[in-house]
Amino acid sequence: MPYPEEAVLVSNAVDARRREFTTVRHCARRGDARTGPAWYPVLPGRHGAP
Repeated sequence: MPYPEEAVLVSNAVDARRREFTTVRHCARRGDARTGPAWYPVLPGRHGAP
């Protein structure tokens, strides 16, 4: 489930894009969790990558 700050980024997207976006954020959080808690929104950077 995306954080509110993340959900707004795909609020007008089709279902497939929302699922892709949520999956990428989930994977990013799991990777960050290996170095410490990852309880924050994963927002896109300057070039759109999380």
